[in-house]
This record gives sequence, C-alpha cells and structure tokens, in this order.
Amino acid sequence: MLNILFTLSLWSALETALLVGIAAATDSKDKGVAKCAFKWALPTSLLYNSMVFYFLQPVQEGFLFGQGWTIFAAVAYFGLAGFLTVMATVDRRESKVGAALLLLAAAVLALEVTLWTGNTVAVTWGTGNAQNFASLANIDYASAEDKLPETDTKNIVLVTEDIAQYLGQQALNSAGNNLGSLFQIQQSEWVRQSINGHLYYAAPLEYANPLSQFGIFTTKIEASPGFALVDAENPNADAKIVSSAPLRYLPGAYFQQNLARHIYQHGYTMIDKATFEVDDNLHPHFTAAALAPKFGVAGTIVKKILVIDATTGDIKEYASREAPAWLDRVFSSSLVSSIVSQWGLWSAPESRAEWPNWAGQYQMTPEAPELVYNNSEIPVWLVPMRSHQASNASSTGVLLYDTRDNHGTFYPGLSGLGVGDNVTHTFQNASSNIRSYPIDAVQLYSINGVPTWVGVYTQAQGAHGQSFAAVGLVDARHLNGANVIMAADMNSALSRYASYLASGGGLTADEIATMAKLEKTSGQINRIGLSVELGESYYHILVRGQNQPFTATLKVSRLLPLMQVGDTVQIEYLGSNTDRAVTSIIDAELEALNQTAE
Repeated sequence: MLNILFTLSLWSALETALLVGIAAATDSKDKGVAKCAFKWALPTSLLYNSMVFYFLQPVQEGFLFGQGWTIFAAVAYFGLAGFLTVMATVDRRESKVGAALLLLAAAVLALEVTLWTGNTVAVTWGTGNAQNFASLANIDYASAEDKLPETDTKNIVLVTEDIAQYLGQQALNSAGNNLGSLFQIQQSEWVRQSINGHLYYAAPLEYANPLSQFGIFTTKIEASPGFALVDAENPNADAKIVSSAPLRYLPGAYFQQNLARHIYQHGYTMIDKATFEVDDNLHPHFTAAALAPKFGVAGTIVKKILVIDATTGDIKEYASREAPAWLDRVFSSSLVSSIVSQWGLWSAPESRAEWPNWAGQYQMTPEAPELVYNNSEIPVWLVPMRSHQASNASSTGVLLYDTRDNHGTFYPGLSGLGVGDNVTHTFQNASSNIRSYPIDAVQLYSINGVPTWVGVYTQAQGAHGQSFAAVGLVDARHLNGANVIMAADMNSALSRYASYLASGGGLTADEIATMAKLEKTSGQINRIGLSVELGESYYHILVRGQNQPFTATLKVSRLLPLMQVGDTVQIEYLGSNTDRAVTSIIDAELEALNQTAE
C-alpha cells in the first residue's frame, strides 16, 4: 500500500509543479492565472491520480519500474490541464511558451512508446531470447517407455461446471429464506478441488443485486452467507450450501469488498486470476499468484503465492513449496498455457535455429490444460501437445505441469494420441449415443496403463445449466465411434472398458501384454452367468475359492457359451478395483474336444 501512496503523491507533485510552471511562463503581466493554478493544481491532480489508482489499478511491476501506465495517465492529465491553463492566460502572445511546454507531453509519450518498443525487441527477438522464454517452463523429459501415472478410478470427475451450476442453483433455491432472491452463483467461479480426499466443486455466493451491498432501495446485506458445494465425483449427490463463515470479500462485490481491489490495495499490483478454495475445515479462502515479468516487458513468473481469508481479508504470502497442503493450485490454466506455449515454440534447438521460424518447423502447440487428479490429493495440469500445424489431430507427447510450482514433465512416448476436436467428435458420433447427447469435460486419464479419454454426456436443462446423462470412455490411441464405451455410471463403464481392452478392442497383442496389472490364475468354475449390454454379451465367471468374479466376451473365446460349472479353466486377466477383465480363458477339455471336431 505504501508504494502506491508514494507513487500517487510523486506524480501529483510533478504534475502540479509543471502546471504552475506553465501558468507562470505564459502569464507574465497578471499572475492571477499562476495563483489559480497553484491553488487548484495539487488537489485536482491528487483527485485524478487517486481515481486512476483506485479504478484502473495500474500494474506496478516491470517496464520502467512498473510506471509505464502511470506515466501514460499522467501525460494525459498533464496535456489536458496544460492546454486549459494556456487558454486561460491573459496575454495570448506569450501562449507560445505554453504551447511549447505542451509539446513536452507529446515528447514524453513518444519516448515511452519508443522505450517500450525497444525493450520488447531487445528481450523477444533472436534465438537467445527464444531460449530464455523456453526455459521459463522448467521441463524435464521422461523416457520414451514411461507412461502417465496410473489414475485412481475413484477420483475421475463426472460433474462438469454446467452440471455443478445446475445442482448448485437447486441447492440455493431450496436452502430456505428465499436465499436465491438475495444471492447468485456465477458459473465462471466454480473451482474443482480436493477436500479431505474427495473431489468437489465450490463457488462463493455473490450478491444478486449490487444495491443490497449498500442498502440502497433494499435491505442492506453485510456479507455473503457462504458458498455452494457440489460433489465432483458423483452426479447423483445432492449439492449443499455451506455457511461455515461469512464471505466479506468477493470477486463480484464493489468498492472495498471487491476482492481484486482489496488485494491491489495491499500492494500486490500484478496478480493472476484469484480462485476460490476452501480448506479441509471448510473455511473459505481465495488463492492467487503474485506475478512479475521476468524480462522487463514479457515472460511472466510467479513471485509469491497469496492466500486471502474470505472472511477477514487477511493476506498471507508463501513461497511455492511452502504453501498449505490443502491448496490445490496456484498456476491458473491461462498462466500455464502462456508458459507452455513458449516452451513448445522454442524448446527444440532446430526451431530456434530458424528464428523467427514462420513455417513452424519443429514447434509444438499446447491443447487447453486439463486439471487432472491422478489421486485425490495431487492435481496436475495435463497438457496434450501437438505439432504447430493446425491440421494435425494427434499428439506429439503429453506434458504434466505442477499446479503449485513452476515445473513440468514431458512424456514423448505418448505421441500419436488423438487430441482436440477429433476427441469430441468421436464421443459425439459414438454408435451408442443414440440420443445425440452433447459431450463435455473431456479429460485424459491413464486407466489400466492405457491413455484413455473420459467424457461426460450431458442433457440440457434450459437456462439453468445441464444434468448428467452418461459417461464415455475411449482409448486415446484408437479414436473411433465404435470403440466408445458409454454407460450410465462409472463402475459399469470401467467394467465394460476393461473387457474391451482385455478382449483386444483396438489394441494389438503386444499392447495388451504391456498393460498394467496383467495376472494369471486357474481353478474350477463355481458360477457362470450371462448379461447383455447394448448388444454385447458379457460372461461373468466366479472361480471356486475367489470372491471377485471375472468378466469375458466372445472375443476372448468362442467356447464361452459351452463352459459350465465344474470346468477347470486357466485365466489371464486384467486386474482392477471394480472388475477383473479376462484377456484369455482356456478350458483344456473343451479345447481338446474342439480340436478333435475340427
């Protein structure tokens, strides 16, 4: 706050001195104008600069010690006030002196533009600067054999922001006291996060009517009562309104309760987008990153992590590695996109050698970062990379970027995955999507060692949002509408997807052999049953002495319909948390009979 007050006072004093100087120089016979200028210049300048700092909140970091926009605002004021001062002089013949001084404003502005242009060219042009921008991302390279970390299927997100909005509004309107007439939920403010090992969406309750904050023509409301909480893993769970503590600082509030202004007035003048996060005790906070340009006019880096108590307004700052354990993210999607874009353009020596490389040779472009929880406590930004050619619909690798620190790992062995609109179209054109449900929240996971796109099918609920319709899974290397597994719940989808993988699906025998948790067993069939789902037959086999059944399809063995209780079988299967999908099943006696018949 002190640096803002100091800068405000400094510019007001300079503007006052210059205006009084103009008035004195252009009015040699009657000093009335000079006296008037001296009397009004300082308070007018202070008022003007106060409004600039309060409403425009100029960034105080980077170019010209952070004074670039402040200089621009000061020149604009000086030019107008100087012109009016000159026009008010008694002796018009001497107004040429004032006109000359007014040219100073134009010269200062021209100098600022020239300096900014020069600085921009100096730090962005050339192969050396390209290397500097590429190094901002701090990327390690995995080996070509490395796979994505295995996903805990209990933490797959099945609720989109649209669904969260629909469920949250329902909770708000049913909370009692007609709460929906006083507050609203902004869809853009939903934040996915882990709370006590479970994934939720949380969003603050904003004022429905801005006038209620001031009590103008309505009852005054001092603070928001709390926030909405929606289960991100279970679309059938009820949303709820949590009133653990009042929220006095909000993104949509005005004046001193406005979150961005509150942070600015505490001296953090360049911040990333603040996100709403609650700790494991359900106390509400906002988190943001204090930023600075690394190279004067470009190259954004994180200086500090800010945690703002939404109730008291207290701001605590941390280094990246010292942030509270409950805090899920610091780097926003837009900041990660910016950093990773520069790395993708200039990380390859061949791409820098051809600078400015208009053809895009050896360059990569990131897809939109996805916040993925491989387990409930460790989120990462997952960024599929593709070649710089827009027509390329497959990946050159996958980048996992830390949500709390400036560091990432690139997996070049995950090249050839379908990305972008190609994935969305595959889901939408799935043969099982007979009702043409739209797809949303498409994310890449590692399921049974296979890169897998998971998408949520939704059903429109008018202007209120969307509801859950189904979940879809498809092997990321074999995008085909016929390969999409679509089910009403995740357990069914995972079971059928495991059977798809185990029975070959779009995979080769070598790919099946490299999948995670491939195991073998043998024993007598104790129970065997058949179910049919979307035209596919699934045989469920319980082996004596084992509690968990095995699931197989006719693609595994055409002899499955002939197997019966008491047969001894050898089974190779894909283990999972919910099902055991058979990759190979042999009934030695049936095999012998079959070979004799042939």
